[in-house]
Amino acid sequence: MSDKKYWERIAKNFSEGYNIKSVLIPSSLGLVNWCMDLLMKKSLKPVLDDCRFYRVLDVGCGVGRWSLELALRVQLLVGIDIALNMVKEAKTRLLSVDNALFIVATASNLPFKDSSFDSVLSVTVLQHITNRSEFIKSCTEIVRVTKSRGKIILLETSPKKSYSGTLDPPMSYYSKDEFIDLFVSLGT
Repeated sequence: MSDKKYWERIAKNFSEGYNIKSVLIPSSLGLVNWCMDLLMKKSLKPVLDDCRFYRVLDVGCGVGRWSLELALRVQLLVGIDIALNMVKEAKTRLLSVDNALFIVATASNLPFKDSSFDSVLSVTVLQHITNRSEFIKSCTEIVRVTKSRGKIILLETSPKKSYSGTLDPPMSYYSKDEFIDLFVSLGT
């Protein structure tokens, strides 16, 4: 199953009855997701509190969990996701927010001009890009659409060493050093 089909299926299942704020670990709807949600909020709070009056891109916006937080703080929030059903759910959740726009797009082919955004946020998205060349292209695209003095905010699972294998959802883990080396080589 392709990554896009996987996330379309998860989004459809999500919108058909689970009463949760986000899709963290689709196969674990209980305590694990609650703990992950708490850790993510704690990690991102200082960053979100600093995102005022920016044009921000939410890469892999999913159902709009972080999009809503950002839209309350920024001039323009654009959310992209590979899955149409995720984008539909995000639009529904942020229906009353007039500064948010959502589109179906991939991180490896962002439909924006160079330096379009003051900040780019990507939360647990890059780890799901299992093809190495797509991963590098996605990171390159994130850098391309971010202004030269802009902020790139990534929150990813990053073990001490790389891992790629059969997981649900599909994942390839890159170490913190691999992320740093790649973004430094891209000029950030």
